[in-house]
Amino acid sequence: MTSQDRAGQSQPTLAERLERLFAVSRPPHAPERPWRNNEVVAACKADGRELSESHLSELRRGVKRNPTMRTLEALAWFFGVRVGYFVDPEVAEEVERELDERASRLAAKVDEERRAQEEERAAALALQQAIRESGVTKAAHRAGGGRDRRQRASMMRALARALLEDEDGDVGPAESRH
Repeated sequence: MTSQDRAGQSQPTLAERLERLFAVSRPPHAPERPWRNNEVVAACKADGRELSESHLSELRRGVKRNPTMRTLEALAWFFGVRVGYFVDPEVAEEVERELDERASRLAAKVDEERRAQEEERAAALALQQAIRESGVTKAAHRAGGGRDRRQRASMMRALARALLEDEDGDVGPAESRH
C-alpha cells in the first residue's frame, strides 16, 4: 500500500518505510534476524526517547499513520537515518540509496556468518570422527572465551589432525609415558 505525494507520485507508506528499516538493520549480536520491536523500544528509552512497543507495532502494521515528530525522531535515531526519510520524498530517495548499500553489506555479513557456521560444523564433524577413530572415549571440548567461529574451527581441525596422526603410529603424550 503506497501513498501519493503532492505531485501525484506513488510513495511508500510509513509502515513500508519502517519495514524497510527493519529489513536492512540487524542487531550486531544476531545479524541473521531483524530487530524486534521490544529491542528498538528499549534502546530508545535507554537514550531518553519516548516510544512504546504497542505504538511501534501499530505503526509497522499501518494501523496508526500519523506519529508525533518525537516518535519519528526516535525511530530515525535508532535506525541511523534522517528524520526526513519518513516525510520528505527527496530525503527518502537519498536515504533509500544508503539503505541499498546497507542491505548489500548486511547480505555479505550474513553470508560470511553462514559460511563460518558451515566451516565450524564441518570441523566439529571432523573432530568427532577423529575422536571416534582414535579410540578416545572422553574428550573435553572447550570453545574458549573470545574465540570466533573460524578460530574454533581451526582449533578443532588441528585437534583432529593431531588425533589422526597419533593413530597412524606417532607417539602421543599418553604413549610416551609408558
